[in-house]
Amino acid sequence: HIHLRISAPGFQPLTTHLFDRSDPAIASDPLYAVHPALLVDLSRTDQGWTTAFTAILAPRGPNERTEP
Repeated sequence: HIHLRISAPGFQPLTTHLFDRSDPAIASDPLYAVHPALLVDLSRTDQGWTTAFTAILAPRGPNERTEP
């Protein structure tokens, strides 16, 4: 799986991970810990691996601290 940390000014940072839909271990996950929205199709290219996904960031509240 792939770990991600996504941030943008004015939004709360998001830390998450994505899982390869074709991984045979996904079907035998005993805890059902992999949410279907975190499954992606990975494709091999000449430059490495590629995928596509949508990340939605929550707006930062007025009293939340800004990260450095």
